[in-house]
Amino acid sequence: MYQVAPGKSKSGRYFAGLLYVINPFVFVRLQAGHLGLLLAYAVTPWIIDLMFSFFKDPDIRKAIKLGIWITVALFFSIHSVYIILVLIVGLLVYARYSLQKKGYLVKALKMLLVVFLVLLVFNSFWLVPAVFSDSQITQIDARHIDTFMTRSDPFFGLFINVAAMYGFWQTQMFNAKSIIPGWIVIFFIVYLLWIIGLLVSLKRMEQRPRVVIVKVIAAISIVLAVGVASPVTEGIYRVFFYHVGFFSGFPEPNNFVSLLVFSYCYLGSLCVDAIDGRLAKQLSKS
Repeated sequence: MYQVAPGKSKSGRYFAGLLYVINPFVFVRLQAGHLGLLLAYAVTPWIIDLMFSFFKDPDIRKAIKLGIWITVALFFSIHSVYIILVLIVGLLVYARYSLQKKGYLVKALKMLLVVFLVLLVFNSFWLVPAVFSDSQITQIDARHIDTFMTRSDPFFGLFINVAAMYGFWQTQMFNAKSIIPGWIVIFFIVYLLWIIGLLVSLKRMEQRPRVVIVKVIAAISIVLAVGVASPVTEGIYRVFFYHVGFFSGFPEPNNFVSLLVFSYCYLGSLCVDAIDGRLAKQLSKS
């Protein structure tokens, strides 16, 4: 995350790198022994950064490279298939900002087809059994939704709990909140940095497409991470569960919090970068 953070200063990049490693999502997954998921989580920033580069100027080399790296993430954990969501959002956003470029959408769609062909070839060893025979993916149904349902906080509620990167379904896990009494304050500081980073990014036109993608990803990730735990999002989640291919094979909605963490790190680094720049100017004047 340090290398792909948009902040120019080391402080902004260190913030992104540290937050991406030290957060409730990683803490509880370590306890649960989800090492494969965490390995996929570790390479996700590079994959998203490669997606940014791919959609800015799509070509065959980037398409093949992107397909291979997504395959690596899927090899670590099949649950990292949520990365495909970023691909779709990325295409829509860059298509919107590249309308003035003649032939961009056709070229992007062709190269995106190459990405999916690479994914199909390298992942056929599990895709074919999943489609044509009974597998762990096809055996998961609506009965599992309640088991893996995202958990709420008894005081602050469901949405703040998810936004604060909590909500893992296994309630018997050691909760970091028990040793961090001011956890809600820490969350609001991170959230404030995210908001300020978002405002700072509006002044940087060259970063606007990427920032829009990160914002949309954050919004979608909260909705899907809450899942059936709230009547507000239950309908949306069930539409995905019943009608989007393979989505029902991944019944743990809290995994989408990983994309929310990426958003906090990405935009938060811009805020820290701006603060660092302003402090540097003040020190130079004194």
